[in-house]
Amino acid sequence: MAKFAIRRVSTKEELDQLTEVIWESFYHPYQAIYNIFHPLLGYTETEHRRSIKADQDRRWTKHASSPASNWLYATDANTGRIIGGAQWVVYTESPPSAAPTERPEAEQWPEGPYRDFANEFLRQYHAPKQQLMQGPHAGETFQTPA
Repeated sequence: MAKFAIRRVSTKEELDQLTEVIWESFYHPYQAIYNIFHPLLGYTETEHRRSIKADQDRRWTKHASSPASNWLYATDANTGRIIGGAQWVVYTESPPSAAPTERPEAEQWPEGPYRDFANEFLRQYHAPKQQLMQGPHAGETFQTPA
């Protein structure tokens, strides 16, 4: 029986490794919704790697700038290999993004019709959360699929 260890992300390198696992898990099997939040900006191996690197940098910047962000990850205790993770965001007061008038912006997409589509998707996706998640709360914003 496999044993697992749970750790809290404390370095960019850890979150970069977890991001690699996240990308792998959403591509095997392929889950298209992932690309709304994390765009693949091309189809060659070089463009794929560039997209992952950009996502790693964005993810770390966002995590490091938010005291509410808590990334946890699981490793196989025998090999040390990261096998999954989740981000929990814990707000002790109402977050700015809970304001019903704030419109999400898909900044990860280049300007143009793809970003316009992603913006509208995010608006509809986040609207219920903006109404329900007022005040202090905790929410899981991401996990690797099983």
